[in-house]
Amino acid sequence: MEFEVSFKDLKFTNEYDEDKNPTKSFAHFVDPITGKKRKVSVNWGTYKISNEKTAMRLLVAKVDTVLKKERIMKTGGVQNFGHLKEKWFNSWSLTVKPQSTRTTRSIMATVIPRMISDEILLTLISPLYLQERWTEFTKDEKAFQTGQPLSSSTLSKVRNILKQIFGFGVINEILEASPMQYLNLKVPKERLEMTYEKKRFKFLEGEEIDWMLEVLYDITTRENSRVEFYFDSAVLESLCH
Repeated sequence: MEFEVSFKDLKFTNEYDEDKNPTKSFAHFVDPITGKKRKVSVNWGTYKISNEKTAMRLLVAKVDTVLKKERIMKTGGVQNFGHLKEKWFNSWSLTVKPQSTRTTRSIMATVIPRMISDEILLTLISPLYLQERWTEFTKDEKAFQTGQPLSSSTLSKVRNILKQIFGFGVINEILEASPMQYLNLKVPKERLEMTYEKKRFKFLEGEEIDWMLEVLYDITTRENSRVEFYFDSAVLESLCH
């Protein structure tokens, strides 16, 4: 069984009866939340303890339980990523336009869970965990609608939302530190290049514009030879956009 505290974090003492047999054991520790000195105890008779090693293990478990209960009370019951995500969204959505909330809600519901499960405990989300999940996520995940790799725009939004969620956790003392504080989650270069290519094809190249003008001119002069066809800078500008 894994505990949040270890033997080295505690100081153990005993109470003895007249025959110098231990009757009660204590574990002294500093509360990491309040910074105050505290202690817990176990009664040898109640727990049918036969040796000090058993008493020490029971005390470690008892301290661990106390600290876990205090942390739950302090964080308002927020223990997993899903709870933190919802608390952030409920707070953030009050400050932005409805369109922004719809977009973010969609990403939170359909994209982010594919990277970080709602059920994972916050204590398990480390910088290394996030880096590994981001690497796998950006490599393998595809958009549901197109079946194509997630765009650089979507990945950037996911990264930004995660930063805000964990930042919210720190500000509200749910987290001691953001696991993204020292991370630089990069969008893969090939995704950025894909986005560039898509944008590039929205605009005509110079040769394509010349060809279009020639075709338009031929069509116009054939239909009505008396029409004079002018292409001023305004027309060229509109074609380029």
